[in-house]
Formats: sequence, C-alpha cells, structure tokens
Amino acid sequence: MRLKKTYLVVIGLVIAILVLSSLTVVYLEYPEEDLDYDLAVEGGIVLEENEDLIQIRSISPNTDIQIQGFQGDIEVGNNHLDSEIQGIKEYEVDKTDIRLEVEDNEEKTITINAPEKTDFDFAVIGDTQGMNHIFQDAVDDMSDIEFLLHTGDLTPHSQIDEYHAVIEVMNDADFPVYPTIGNHDNRFNGTEIYEELIAPTEYSFVYSDYNFIFLDTAELLLTEYQIDWIDSQVLEDKQNVIVTHAPYFDPFGGNHTLAEDEDSDEMLENYISEGNIDVFMSGHIHAYYEDVKDGTQRLITGGGGGSLVEGVHHYTHVEVHNGELTFEKVPIDTPEQNIFEIDIEKGEENVTITYERLLQLMKEDGVSAVSSFQNRFGNQRGEGYYSGVKISTMIEKVGGMDENDTLVIESIDGHTQEFGYLNVYPDDYFLSEQGEFILALTYDNQTIEEWDDGPRAAFMPDDGYYSNKNCENTSYEGQGWNEYESAGARWVKYVKSLRVVEGG
Repeated sequence: MRLKKTYLVVIGLVIAILVLSSLTVVYLEYPEEDLDYDLAVEGGIVLEENEDLIQIRSISPNTDIQIQGFQGDIEVGNNHLDSEIQGIKEYEVDKTDIRLEVEDNEEKTITINAPEKTDFDFAVIGDTQGMNHIFQDAVDDMSDIEFLLHTGDLTPHSQIDEYHAVIEVMNDADFPVYPTIGNHDNRFNGTEIYEELIAPTEYSFVYSDYNFIFLDTAELLLTEYQIDWIDSQVLEDKQNVIVTHAPYFDPFGGNHTLAEDEDSDEMLENYISEGNIDVFMSGHIHAYYEDVKDGTQRLITGGGGGSLVEGVHHYTHVEVHNGELTFEKVPIDTPEQNIFEIDIEKGEENVTITYERLLQLMKEDGVSAVSSFQNRFGNQRGEGYYSGVKISTMIEKVGGMDENDTLVIESIDGHTQEFGYLNVYPDDYFLSEQGEFILALTYDNQTIEEWDDGPRAAFMPDDGYYSNKNCENTSYEGQGWNEYESAGARWVKYVKSLRVVEGG
C-alpha cells in the first residue's frame, strides 16, 4: 500500500514538473569544467579563459605569461605599440592588441616588453566620469606618448555599461592606458567590475628609471596597511611615482581630499614628506594644479570631463628628460554637448523642447524654492535657490504616465535614474517627503550657461532638504534608494532626455 502511494506521489511530481515546464523556462547552472592547463600571468589580468582561448589585459609595459598544457590562442590587450615578443614564434599584432598562437601543449614562458627609453613622454588624465566624447577627443589629441595614466573616476556611477563604454575608448587608443580606481568607480559592485575588466585596485610597474605605484583612495581614506604596502613597493634605485585618485591637500580651498578620515591626509602627507616619493599625481578635484613641496613634485589633473571647479577640461602632457619631469596642461578642444534641448519620449511619441521654451514654461507655471540633497556620506549638498518646470508638465507633452509606468531620466554622461508614478504625480504623502519634482533650469538665478550642473532633476520638499530618509521613503522597488543609498543620485544633472516606459 505504501509502495503504491509512493508511485502516485512520484507520478504526481512528474506531471507537476511537466506542467510547470510548459509555463516557465528553467535555467540550470552547471559547475564550470576544470581547465586542463596551467597558467600564470605577471603584469596582466586574465579577462576570460576556456579550453582554446585566453584573454588578458596588460597592466604593465612588461607582461610575462607562463603556460603549460594549452593549445589555442592567447589574446593580450593594452600593450605598447613597439612591444618585443619573446618565447613564441607565431603571433599577430594589431595596434595595442597581440594574438599569440600556441600550437602545442609544451611549457612556455612568453614575454611582452615595451622598449625602455631614458627620455620619453606620457600623459595623465582624470575624472572623465562617463563624458567619453571628451575623453575620446583627449585620446585622439595625444601623440608621441608611451602610455596614458588615468587618475580615476572613469565612470559616473560604476554601472557595467558605463565601464564597457570607457573601455571602448581606452581600447581604441594607440597606447596602453593604466588607471587607478576613483570614488565614482567603486559604487554598488563597481570595485568588482573594475577588478574583473580593468586592473587590480592597487598595483605597480617599472618603466625606465621610474616606479609607478597605483594607490587605491576610492573610499576617500587611507589605512596604515596601505602605507605599509606603498613602502613595500618603493624602490631605492628608481624615482617613485604615486598615482591615485584623491589628493591629501586641496589648493582650491575646498575639502576634496581624503576627507572621510581626518588622519588619512596627515598620514599620507607625513609619508611623502619623509622623502620616499618623488612624484605625486592625483585627480578628484576637477581642476589643474602643480607645485613642489619637500622635494616632491605634485600634480592634480582632474579636468577630463566632469563639471569643473576651475579652468577648462584638460589632460596633462608629461615630458621626461634628463631624469626630470615637466608638466604641461593641454586644453581639450571638445564642442559642448547640446544641453539646450530636452528629448521627451513615450512609445511612438517623441518631442524635443528647447531650453528657451522651457524658460517660457517656467515663467508661466514654474516652481521656485530653496532646496538641497543628502549624499551617500550623509553630507548636505547642492543647497541653493532652484527654479524650473514640473516633470509632470514636460511628460504631458507625450501623454503623461499611468500608475504602472516608469520614468527614465538620462544625463549626457549616460547616467540614468528611474522614477515611479508618485514621484512625478505626488500624493499628499509623497509631497510631504519629496515635494514637487522639477527639472531645475536655474540655480541661484544662474542659467545653464553659468551653472555646470543644469538642467537638473530636483525635488522641492517644504523643508528644503531631500534627505536619504526621504529618498528611501519615496523610492519604488528596484529604484532609487533600493539600488543605491543616496538621495543625491536622484538629482540627475545635465539632463538630456525623459523617457516614459509603459508598464515598466
């Protein structure tokens, strides 16, 4: 009797599985098959590997590959144009990409070495922040350089598509690009993506008489362990160069340093002043500055694309001659993106509104108030007097939103934010938390000709402060606070489009 019941249960389960399989596609994950070869890489990271293809990205002018038991192709990217290849006979070179053809399973040591020069040029850029049209123009302008250093903030918000976009620019260059990670690059799971696609967060390499040490300050702080790590990388017979994102000093009077920990600035300054470091290079501050202090050349070059603190968008050309470095600020000649028109879209409906027309709408039925937001560190930012047009007024041009629709706002740097129906058409509760939702066209009566962050999506709560708690309370599932815990991320700057996704 029990046996019959068991059969019935089994039959019932089989029928249930068959019914469910007709309704749902089930994806089964199988453990990866162990690769039957040995691989060790120095001076590069492995991007992908299988039985017949290995992909590597170089993070040094000199890359060593030890391989045994493998037959297939090894693709190595981000190399010097004139690299010398030893240890293998069959290979192809395409700009900075090298394809090595391994025809047998024997043990091999393959080296890819850039020719060293006593006198040479390289470039430094920082804070491109997804403004890849500016980054691309800078790369196109660079000539006769051995490599490019990037001082971090390659992306605006660490998204995977943002990483792929900036990698496309780097891969298109006629020279290798060696970056350090910035605070915009380590949001969400950005650090993991960075390490998988670009480089370790901390590494070093030697070229000619110079030892380049890439230091991770993406968290805007420094630990004693990191100081010990720097010390372990310093070479007495080389000139030591720190390349990092955040500086330990701000010559422009702000607080754009290792500000998350007051001891960090002092710790790094003390170490550098001891005479161990010959050159210090950073970004983070969107401006240009150079000086010499306690025998250390110091460079801040953060004008690669983000909104500027001072000056113009730029990169730095570095000439190395007779053991000395000379810095030259090079302006980037890039036409400004068109921020005087906003595209609004819903399904087949698509309209473009000029900035001039938006200013007219603001005069007719605008919203003006003092407001501000809280960033992910808990600091109040953006405080000022904003004037603009309700987002709801703008999307009514394409038919407005229904309750199940999603509004996607995109900026010219590729950053997007999603909003729900009540963000755009707030009820009493949402009004009490976020206030009206507007596209701000002026800030402290400055128009976007003067205001670098506009036009900007902004919330106008009665108390003038859109806090992280307000953000949490007004974020739909999978949006806003539930994706990234910062009210400031919702205040999308230099907006270029509003798109209503029906039922999204």
